[in-house]
Amino acid sequence: MDKDTHKPAFETYQWNATSRSSFNLDFTQQIGHDLPIAGVDIESIETESDPGQMEITYKPAFGIRAADNAHTYKTAIKEIAYQHNYKAQFMTKPKPDSLYGNRDRCNGAHLNHSLWDADGKTALFYDASSSTGLSTVAQHWMAGILAHAPAMTLLHSPTINCLGRHRMGSIMTPKNATWGFDNRSCLLRVKVAGQTSTYIEDRLGSSAGSPYLSLAGLIIAGIDGIQRQLPLPRPITGSAFEENNLPPGTSRLPDTMKDAIQAFLEDKVVTEALGSDFVKAFIAAKMHEMQCEENAKAKGDEHWEQNYYAFL
Repeated sequence: MDKDTHKPAFETYQWNATSRSSFNLDFTQQIGHDLPIAGVDIESIETESDPGQMEITYKPAFGIRAADNAHTYKTAIKEIAYQHNYKAQFMTKPKPDSLYGNRDRCNGAHLNHSLWDADGKTALFYDASSSTGLSTVAQHWMAGILAHAPAMTLLHSPTINCLGRHRMGSIMTPKNATWGFDNRSCLLRVKVAGQTSTYIEDRLGSSAGSPYLSLAGLIIAGIDGIQRQLPLPRPITGSAFEENNLPPGTSRLPDTMKDAIQAFLEDKVVTEALGSDFVKAFIAAKMHEMQCEENAKAKGDEHWEQNYYAFL
């Protein structure tokens, strides 16, 4: 958005139109030039469906480097934007529900990932002999993520504004713990493409979330699934937003801070892995957010989220 007026950098709505991508070539070209120098290998730069909304992807990395790259990516884009008289924001839901309804496009941070051996030479998600193309390890890993998805929601979408992304009116965001092949309505969108290119798109994350917390939650849940050899539910072949398409016992994702905190604290696997010191500090911060929301509502402030989270 414009640094002074806060108007979107471009006003149109067409997704991925090349004419929209040229709104400021100096800005986009600097992103493509500077971020690889900082170790973030930019793969694509394109406009998304809302005014001012962009999707900029980069290539994967192993281990903690992946979270480091995500942090560098956000910080660098903010700094480059400022040089071009813009302010870059990673707020998940920048528009107030009361003004725009709950069907605005949200900003996510999908965590595309796969598992490899310790040497980083052999991918572990693909099995040509499997009817699905997924290895046993991949299936248990996914089952663990689905089993702990309600608790992981607070790690992937850690603000009140982020959690609004999971309400039923929001478009193209997961509402329950489901998976499917190339299915964008599910929490886990699976892409089977051979030995080295099979991966999982974890669609739980919101753009304002911490990549370190998202990665930590993912690893905790996935390892638990492998260790306990959890069975993978059937895939969703239609819309995961339709109740009759869901397997029995499918968990819903919390969409309020109160419910997200409860789901998080009830999951002993996740909380024990993170440690009591982290849990206490993290929940204290979330309780403070809830108090801020309560105070704002008492004053009739419909824009408190925009003021509180705008430039995360």
